[in-house]
Amino acid sequence: MSESISRPTKNPGDAIGIIGIALSFIGLFPLSIILGAISRKKSKAANMPARFGTISMVIGGIWSVAALAYIGVWVLIAVALSS
Repeated sequence: MSESISRPTKNPGDAIGIIGIALSFIGLFPLSIILGAISRKKSKAANMPARFGTISMVIGGIWSVAALAYIGVWVLIAVALSS
């Protein structure tokens, strides 16, 4: 007799991952990373692919690094001009 493994038909982490991707494009990078991690956890718990969570975390991380680099450059310019 074959056993059937019941899987949810919808990935429970997809919606949160998509929201995280959207938030990363409107400037809420840290929240995007957090929602991406939650999305991955929910998807993995349901034995589903975690693509949107991963994308959300990667885009949020890239934007966060870019924002920190931008701020760092301006701080360096301000320090150089003040001396």
